[in-house]
Amino acid sequence: MPNKHDYIILCDAADEERAGFIEDWLDANLKTAHVTPYDSSDHMQFSVQVSQALKKAQAVILCLSDNFTPFQFPVPQFQAPLEHDPECNKGLIFAVALAPLQETEIKPVISIIDAFSGDERERRRRFIERITSTVAPAKKRSPKRTSASAGTTITQNINKARDVLTAGGNIIQTQKHITRPNFTPNESHITPEQASRIKKLVDELVEMDDASGKDLGRSYQRWWGLLKNTFLVTTYKEISRERFEEAVSLLQQAKARNLPAIRRKDNELWRRKNYAAIFAIAKKNLGWSEEDIHAFASLKLGETVSSLKDVGERDLTKIVRLIRAEARKR
Repeated sequence: MPNKHDYIILCDAADEERAGFIEDWLDANLKTAHVTPYDSSDHMQFSVQVSQALKKAQAVILCLSDNFTPFQFPVPQFQAPLEHDPECNKGLIFAVALAPLQETEIKPVISIIDAFSGDERERRRRFIERITSTVAPAKKRSPKRTSASAGTTITQNINKARDVLTAGGNIIQTQKHITRPNFTPNESHITPEQASRIKKLVDELVEMDDASGKDLGRSYQRWWGLLKNTFLVTTYKEISRERFEEAVSLLQQAKARNLPAIRRKDNELWRRKNYAAIFAIAKKNLGWSEEDIHAFASLKLGETVSSLKDVGERDLTKIVRLIRAEARKR
């Protein structure tokens, strides 16, 4: 079974950029999340999207706005796909308002997290407290006993940072608290646009790891850890603006090293990543058009190339290598 994200963030395509801050909040709390936008005006898709999201994540976050058409549904139609958490209060489905909402039949029925009122710190605190305090019930397991007379059950849930110790009928519950310093970027740090670029590169690295069968959670920790250890920061947003290109280069080199690992397991993804690398280098470093790329490939391969999609794996790898070498000459 594929490894799950902690959360899938489901939103209308028009709200994709606006929903990005939720992904950032979760990332800052070491939660893996993925924004999944779709055309919510297609009513048949709501049930499909929720069902697929629950298969890919531990919980789903529904981003509510006036763009999110399902919020206008009659209550039964809205709750049908949410059969395991119809009121959004059991830890499987979280309804998050991105903006003030119009009054609908659904609004009084479901539990909604306000993610727009107050300053940014207050909104984040309210959101994180809610999703961490509402945890979906785990499957019940038979207690293990060391002996018939001991009567001691030990259950450990490291993922939720809780240890519940039962001894002689007394339950002691302790929770591990991780305190992180509040960080407010200033002009010396990377801009929001630069932070978004870095995050996209990390997401691409994780996508490649996932395609090669690696654990998603550990993959995110690996790449965020690389940035934090390289630049000696506690969050990637602390990276100085003058070192932004260095951070991008670090991640792009990691992508180049990891690309061969996915060639057999996900050839389509492997080819797409190679196409993207070729066009990025050609445009940024060489100032080439698509026609220039095809002319270069034709020259190096000794045959007419009108589309990179028609090039074989070995030749595609060769073009990537040669175009990188060409860029280094400039």
